[in-house]
Amino acid sequence: MAGFVVIDFETANEQRGSPCAVGYAIVEDLEVVSSDAFLIRPPKFRFAPFNVSLHGVTADMCSEAPSWPEALERLTAIIEDPSVST
Repeated sequence: MAGFVVIDFETANEQRGSPCAVGYAIVEDLEVVSSDAFLIRPPKFRFAPFNVSLHGVTADMCSEAPSWPEALERLTAIIEDPSVST
């Protein structure tokens, strides 16, 4: 069976375009072989208290995180070749 990557985003506020964290798992033969997560500096740096209460990711945690384009580049590399995550 071919492998695949499972991705989960957390958002800074109610806007879908406000990613502040992403987690992923690399699956091969229906087994998770690797997983990781990293923070993202949202394009519009606004954190809603409700979202923070759900996932615990704060503005302070993301202040020095990679921008969305940088994070997307990293995530795309992982999806295209999961071995880059190790």
